[in-house]
Amino acid sequence: MNLAEYQRRFIALSMAPEASERDFEGFGDQARFLLYRQMIRGRLLGMAKQAFRGTREALGAGVFDRCFERYLAERPPRSPLIRDVVADFAPFALQDAETFGEAKVFGRDLLRFEEAKWRVAYRERPRAGEGGLGELDFNGIPVLNSALEQLSLGHAVHELAGEGRAPANEGTCRAESLALLVYRPPTSDDVRWYPCGPLIAAVLAGARHEPSASLVELVRKAAESLGRPLDEELLEELATGVTLALQRGVLLGSRGVA
Repeated sequence: MNLAEYQRRFIALSMAPEASERDFEGFGDQARFLLYRQMIRGRLLGMAKQAFRGTREALGAGVFDRCFERYLAERPPRSPLIRDVVADFAPFALQDAETFGEAKVFGRDLLRFEEAKWRVAYRERPRAGEGGLGELDFNGIPVLNSALEQLSLGHAVHELAGEGRAPANEGTCRAESLALLVYRPPTSDDVRWYPCGPLIAAVLAGARHEPSASLVELVRKAAESLGRPLDEELLEELATGVTLALQRGVLLGSRGVA
């Protein structure tokens, strides 16, 4: 077999739920390739345990590990980067009926939160002075930190992170609709997060969907979507949300200001 076929077969056998020495005929030392298979699978599962530690505890180790085995078999790696292979487990698990039933409803939110933290940890951020960035101007185009994920959650799973463990049952995880910003500040490699109000959440979501819109336009559309008038109360809430986003490094400034 040629090199491309050799690689495809080896990946397929490494990701399959089971493989024997006979399956590795044509690869040379069959016992050695079985060892390689074990090492590959062990490395990927080990990193998934690290990335989704809280989710694994919430679901149970057996449920989590079996789901990861199905993931490897049904959606073999599509990226040469191990960190992407680990992160891409989350979308698979979310739609896996055997993993998420009626129990532990908060688990889906916890998985999404841990996925966001993992992806943000490796995402490249803009360099200082890059792209004509200036001070925030409401007539300019807001520039968001590229190392940012915005989540809409139904449970306060971010509160579990400080305890370093997942809840034993869903009753210990507070149910609450919230918008959570997960980010890595420009001056730090630590992944951080905080919940924001619906107005600033709508503005930031709008900025991501309309990257050429000015902040004024985004605020107007956010107010309309929330059914709120552009009154003093809204402007005070906006000022508070924007100030916090700037201080935290979620919002970096503006570009396109004349």
